[in-house]
Amino acid sequence: MTRFSMLRTGVFALLAISLAGNVFTIGYLAHRWQSGPSALTMALTARYSPDVQRAFRAVLRENRSTVRAALAELRAARDAQEALSGQHPFDEAAMREAMAQVRTKTEALQLILQTYLLNVLRNAESPAKDG
Repeated sequence: MTRFSMLRTGVFALLAISLAGNVFTIGYLAHRWQSGPSALTMALTARYSPDVQRAFRAVLRENRSTVRAALAELRAARDAQEALSGQHPFDEAAMREAMAQVRTKTEALQLILQTYLLNVLRNAESPAKDG
């Protein structure tokens, strides 16, 4: 084996390892993103006490179907927007409507999660007032 072919084989092996690592990383991130409430829980409760975090996770578990439905609606709106972006000729009015739908679904999801968080915070405060 010549030095050039060994170098080429080494570069090919490194590229294959890099590609495998990238595929694994993208798959992992996609799984975390699709996992729904657990990823949202981390984002929303990162600044709250462990008690509030536990209570919020419990509320999300209890209301899993509502949160997943809102996430599914948001995903569908995003998919519709993405589909419009690839159409030729480009329809700006349809894209504006699709963007408005994404905003509406995002706001609906935020309202659900913020309502749950507000209830958890309200309930976490109640024992302190009693004592």
